[in-house]
Amino acid sequence: MSTIFWNNLRGLRWPMAMTAVPLFGLGILIAASYESFGSGTLQDFWEEMPRALSAFLKTEGSLIAASGPSGYIAVGFRHPIFLIVLPAFSIATASNAAAREVEHRTILILLSRPVRRYQLIVGRALGSSLGLALLVASLLAGTFIGVGIQGLTGTVQVGPFLLISFNAFCLAMAVLGYSYLLSALCSFGGRTILLCTGLTVAFFLVDFISGLFEALEPLGLVTIYHYYDPMTLAIDPAFPFLHVAVLLATAAATLVAAIVVFQRRDIAA
Repeated sequence: MSTIFWNNLRGLRWPMAMTAVPLFGLGILIAASYESFGSGTLQDFWEEMPRALSAFLKTEGSLIAASGPSGYIAVGFRHPIFLIVLPAFSIATASNAAAREVEHRTILILLSRPVRRYQLIVGRALGSSLGLALLVASLLAGTFIGVGIQGLTGTVQVGPFLLISFNAFCLAMAVLGYSYLLSALCSFGGRTILLCTGLTVAFFLVDFISGLFEALEPLGLVTIYHYYDPMTLAIDPAFPFLHVAVLLATAAATLVAAIVVFQRRDIAA
């Protein structure tokens, strides 16, 4: 299994590097732009922030303004680029792990070796998980370099952003889990990507709509994005036990299901 893990990691090194560098730059940019957008010059904008933007960020503009640089910088962890890159990496690596191999019949070559099916899934899932951790760490590192450039090291604490980063990693792991499950069920990589993307977008839209309309708030509980809230953690840095538990339970249950499904499925020669 270690061979599968290292081979998978070797194959992911360039995609990880090409994805981590932009996230690193995004972290620097968000933090370094605080004086331009967050230090009171746009106080009226934050106070009158549109309801749609408030639902997207999962907070009120007045709270961002009141929380100072920490609240503003936490916006970077709800940036569309970050919210797209993590699921995209999860879905792409999961698709290649099983469904793409079945589609190209290369799975038969892999399984002709002394490798069990569960080892293939576990080894590749570990490589994908390490890649996700690197992507989250890249944004976090860039953020604190930007904090240093902006001279905010005495104001912005590391602790809340470590919690935010861990929450983001748990979210990405939940996406990874059901992506591996769908990959284990499908025989075509393209179909896996479409199904995983559709499910992820549906989760996000339900969460967004539930934040936009008060009557629909209970719907948010069924989406994984409901359990990712960087703005709250920036303002009140208490460990998000419930959010982490739900996301990691989702990841664990779907990854175990992926292993069981792939172990039992028939693969035609």
